[in-house]
Amino acid sequence: MKKGIYTLANDVVFDQLVALLNSIRANYSKDIPVCVIPYDDRMDKVKEEIKTRKNVFIFEDGKCIKKWEALGKKIWDVYSKDMPENQNIFGRHSIHLHRKFCIFDGPFEEFAFLDADTLIMNSIEPFFKKLKTKKFISYDYQYTDLSHVYNINSKKLFEIFNQNRINSEIFCVGFFVSKKTLFSPKDIKKIMRDIKEEYDILYSRAPEQSLLNYMIMKLNIKNYNFALELPKEKHKFFHE
Repeated sequence: MKKGIYTLANDVVFDQLVALLNSIRANYSKDIPVCVIPYDDRMDKVKEEIKTRKNVFIFEDGKCIKKWEALGKKIWDVYSKDMPENQNIFGRHSIHLHRKFCIFDGPFEEFAFLDADTLIMNSIEPFFKKLKTKKFISYDYQYTDLSHVYNINSKKLFEIFNQNRINSEIFCVGFFVSKKTLFSPKDIKKIMRDIKEEYDILYSRAPEQSLLNYMIMKLNIKNYNFALELPKEKHKFFHE
């Protein structure tokens, strides 16, 4: 499929998911396909709901889900290797969040990802149009708060990424637009190799957010952030 929207959800966030689906239909498109990646097996209410909705379906590639969960586990096991045995590493105990990365192997050639607790308030077509010239697009103000992306106490952080990059390239993973197969097998090998020495910069309380930022920045994939280009009051795309 050429274009679509992904979200990550289960029955726990059922009400938020329904609100998101309604906002997509009301404020953007009645026809764009939406793929729901299951956060876990609690999906009974979600499955019943999407039976009544056109172009909404559940991601069912178990092999892909296991692939990204395994990658997340490897990374957070590396992160926790120097920690006390009783240290609670959120990233290690939140592996299901890494199912979000299935979007890079999924059915859509171009896609938007939105957290289930997000509402679309306006057309997001400008983001898809920007994919003609950019590989990764965001719209947020996460760059004003580094502490929820990387470990700000790491001595390595500003050795790996300079201040200018930090100020302009970090992003929130609650919404972004990109393309399938953004990461090649060679890219993944590089990430796994580098992270063995650089894991200290990751922020375990937001594991998939920290990891995706790290991957994008390490591979020099430029994040085009609409928030840096548009006046804050000019466009209102989302409500969280």
